[in-house]
Amino acid sequence: MAESRTLVLIGVAGVLVLLVGIAVGYILSPESTTTSVVTMTITSAGETIQTTHSYTCEVSGPPIGAFVHLINASCFPVSGVNVSGIAVGHCDNERQLHQMSNITNSSGWANFKDEVFGTYYLSFTYEGQFFNFTVPTQPTTLTIATLYLFGGNLTIQYCIYGDMTRCSSY
Repeated sequence: MAESRTLVLIGVAGVLVLLVGIAVGYILSPESTTTSVVTMTITSAGETIQTTHSYTCEVSGPPIGAFVHLINASCFPVSGVNVSGIAVGHCDNERQLHQMSNITNSSGWANFKDEVFGTYYLSFTYEGQFFNFTVPTQPTTLTIATLYLFGGNLTIQYCIYGDMTRCSSY
């Protein structure tokens, strides 16, 4: 009787280990499918040409997005600035472009949590001076970029799965 209970417990433990392994494998799966539809309209000499392409590809997990923080020379946040640019990624050896724009809030933060993969090329004008900077994103991470306007220093943190306690600075 005790031997059969032991076998049942071992069997239940084995099933639990298997289920946990499947769940962890699903959560940590490095690939996800992304489908993008790109429509381009070109007008030249009064003639308009429009083309639409659809791309489906495997990416190693989309990024969660990015937050951009602007700090002025007095170490105060810069609000009301329109930060805009483009995200450039590659899928099936084709360049994917995504335009983006956001205005910094009263705390100096601009939210680019669009889950767009690729590198963000951003720019803005502040007090008559033009700034541009590049923010690379990583799969399954939240990217936090802080730009110190007085020296042009850019710090980037990558927070795994958006967990603010699991951030690495680069």
